[in-house]
Amino acid sequence: MPTIELTNDCLIVHLSRLEKFQSLSGDITIALEDVRGATEDKGATADLGFRAPGTHIPGRLWAGTFIKLEKPLEDHSQPKFVYAVVPGLPAKFSKPGIYVAGQYLGEVSPGFVLVKAPMTPVVITVNHKKWSRLVIGVSNPRELVKQINSAIAK
Repeated sequence: MPTIELTNDCLIVHLSRLEKFQSLSGDITIALEDVRGATEDKGATADLGFRAPGTHIPGRLWAGTFIKLEKPLEDHSQPKFVYAVVPGLPAKFSKPGIYVAGQYLGEVSPGFVLVKAPMTPVVITVNHKKWSRLVIGVSNPRELVKQINSAIAK
């Protein structure tokens, strides 16, 4: 299980070696000024979006970066570039709301996710250069949400 440390100026998510391997990521450090809030959300793993990169075992483990299409573009002439690529996806699939080799036709919301069943997910909304949210499975979600929200209120 990941551990979350709150310091005077940042939030740090510490991952074990196995969690780093599963999520293809390292420990995460976010400045407290970039943390917008935290909520407990038991349904957070229901609609995470496209996994790129990471690990997913249905119903058991969600680990890595998940990219979610938030709002399709009305003008499809300017798709948003995303660093994840689906090799061999033909151009004929370039339709609104569908992932296109390296591009999303809409506003995207990348998030870091590490949830193992039966842990309860805590969604931490952030303004970070790489992620818009962190979804972390913990055993004490109410306490963690309270700690994060009180730390950013200071």
